[in-house]
Amino acid sequence: MSAKPVKRVVRRAQSASGEQKPLFSAKITSNSIAQSIVGAIRKKVKGATIDTLDRSSALADVKEWIPSGFPGMDHILGGGWAVGRASEVFGEEGCGKTALAHRAIKGVQDLGGYAVHLDFEAALDEQKMIQIGIDPSRVLHSIPDHIEQGWDIIWATMEQLREEPPNVPVLIVWDSIGGAVPKAELEAKTAEKAHVGEVARAMSKGCRRMFKAIARVRAHMMWISQVRLKIGGWSPIGPVKETSGGMGPKFAASQRVRLARVKTIKVGDRATGYIIKAITKKNRLAPPEQNCEWVIDFKRGPDPDVTMLHVLLDAGRIRSSKGSLMFPPWGKNNTFDRKKWHNLLVDGERRKTAMAAYLQVVAAGGAKAVRDAESEDEVDSDD
Repeated sequence: MSAKPVKRVVRRAQSASGEQKPLFSAKITSNSIAQSIVGAIRKKVKGATIDTLDRSSALADVKEWIPSGFPGMDHILGGGWAVGRASEVFGEEGCGKTALAHRAIKGVQDLGGYAVHLDFEAALDEQKMIQIGIDPSRVLHSIPDHIEQGWDIIWATMEQLREEPPNVPVLIVWDSIGGAVPKAELEAKTAEKAHVGEVARAMSKGCRRMFKAIARVRAHMMWISQVRLKIGGWSPIGPVKETSGGMGPKFAASQRVRLARVKTIKVGDRATGYIIKAITKKNRLAPPEQNCEWVIDFKRGPDPDVTMLHVLLDAGRIRSSKGSLMFPPWGKNNTFDRKKWHNLLVDGERRKTAMAAYLQVVAAGGAKAVRDAESEDEVDSDD
């Protein structure tokens, strides 16, 4: 014998005119249901953070940024290094990864904050940091024995930041993933017993915790990673390269920046610095695949002012003739020598004018994009 279908009865309220109306509005009903579910979860699931999306405090909205030290970098990052998020800076050797991290340390100190530097490579140069204005007394320095110990230092830092929230931001730098050794490798008596994937496994284990941990504190986590040849990796255009540490840092990072050394700066026959190109390969806070260039000066280190000079020269905004330079907004007859650039920028109005021109070039996509656009305009005008 088959069961009879159950008829659903919907109670409706009757208006004075006799019109049938729902007893409860859809909005009131849905809100009531949502809040009853929220209440039940809070009661039954200890420590759960849950609410309706319009009232949720679980989302980590970025409200603060740590300056990168280069206005062009801040522009393509979406404002700087995002507090409450993580980043990965990667590239081949000698492309300025540690130099960029030092500038970030200077940036967080300019905001009154502190830095925790995990120096896995044991190669930190204190004098270079002092040269760009970093206060060593506000940098907590550690050389961890292995990856797991590095994570323990980070979790202890996070716990302290949660128990006693600081009124200033904190930057945590991991330098570098490639220089870090897993505990299992140290404990292995022979190299054959050390598992090939231990580095990726140890990094991924910590990165899974990092998603939530970094969002709950006033800090930014920065990993530095080298690009290396992938074992057995090959493509029609040549060897395949990848970053060390597995996929963990790639997923955990909200901002991933690739660096490459593109040119050596020379004055005459003498090399004076490198031009570094930065590309945002991943960015959850701004459009990805944006690029800018900055300069590592051999004397001054990573230098924002030399970067501004290089970009304006490359874009044709500063003109060069017979060894002298001219920036038209400062006056057509106001020529100057390259060596006097820093002194000229002491004047606030000059710096403001030069910075505005520099940011216009960055926003347009860089010096090459500006040159290409102006070339097209010239062709169109000829037609």
